[in-house]
Amino acid sequence: MIKTNWTKFDFAVHPGEILNEYLEYEKISKAKLSKTTGIKKKIVNDIVNGKIPITFEIATKLEKAFSFKAKFWNNLQMIYDEATSNSNKLDNALLRIKELENEIVILKINNKIGVKYE
Repeated sequence: MIKTNWTKFDFAVHPGEILNEYLEYEKISKAKLSKTTGIKKKIVNDIVNGKIPITFEIATKLEKAFSFKAKFWNNLQMIYDEATSNSNKLDNALLRIKELENEIVILKINNKIGVKYE
């Protein structure tokens, strides 16, 4: 049995990408998916391009069109949201650390040249 430490992966896959690959595999056009599910074409395009999330309502419509349960799509979206949220927090923290490092360098330079702070 192969054991994998999933916490080592540092990327997230939008559920729309998975939907798009499934559509391609099954040779289903986005227009046909739109017609079958009642999801507007623009919404389908935005989902497969990773621009918008798969909502509970959309997941329910996808469940009716495919053999995948709404819970499948909802879980994919939740995992993606969690991964990108944590990634954004880390990016913001790293950016703030860099800003503080720059401020420290400036303070050290100013201290060397005799700038006084009150």
